[in-house]
Amino acid sequence: MAVLIKPQQTLLFVGDSITDCDHRGPFVPLGDGYPRMVSDLITVRYPAHRLQVINVGIDGDTVRNLANCWTDDVIRHRPNWMLIKIGINDLSQWLAQDPKDSVSPPQYAELYEHFCCPGSVRPHAAGHLVITHVWLKAMGW
Repeated sequence: MAVLIKPQQTLLFVGDSITDCDHRGPFVPLGDGYPRMVSDLITVRYPAHRLQVINVGIDGDTVRNLANCWTDDVIRHRPNWMLIKIGINDLSQWLAQDPKDSVSPPQYAELYEHFCCPGSVRPHAAGHLVITHVWLKAMGW
């Protein structure tokens, strides 16, 4: 099987608490969740790849917050690959009918689509891996 991730590329994890996993606390720099597990699996399988793995997940983050911080949290790292896990806080706010912070499903989809566009990171990005929530499936994605 061909390996898509090449040596010395940058893999960036971005999202909410599911991604954060205390990566700025006791489990610096990747947290104790799926970003660390993915990094460990790649390192064990392909030790010579020496990937740069970055976790910029933020506990409580929403798709709107991510859009506002996209340049600082994502673009400045110039990732070749990124994993996005965002939306559970958006869903919670929308179900609570929080008029101040919630986004409707169509607004969520519009903001999220920006992250899925290859040009949203850099024109020559090698690829993206996007992880979605069931909310997008319910909207027909």
